Amino acid sequence: AVDPYSPEGKDLTSSLGLSPSQHSSLAALAELVVEWNDRINLVSRRDCDVDVVFGRHVLPSAALCSVPDFPLGRPFSDDDDDDDDDDD
Repeated sequence: AVDPYSPEGKDLTSSLGLSPSQHSSLAALAELVVEWNDRINLVSRRDCDVDVVFGRHVLPSAALCSVPDFPLGRPFSDDDDDDDDDDD
């Protein structure tokens, strides 16, 4: 479990190349998962809190996007004008 609002949580997302704004969005996602989990069972209900969701689900998923040549590209982008139209 990782508290998304702790220095450790912020350091982890920063080490993945994510901005503070992106970190905030991921922390908010973890909160939404916890909120909605009671209604539609998104993840295991046992130990479902923001720290667990952030550490066990959000961070591992975000980490995949920092892998070089990740097939889906870099979905975490603050720059909406980054159109990669290299169809060579």
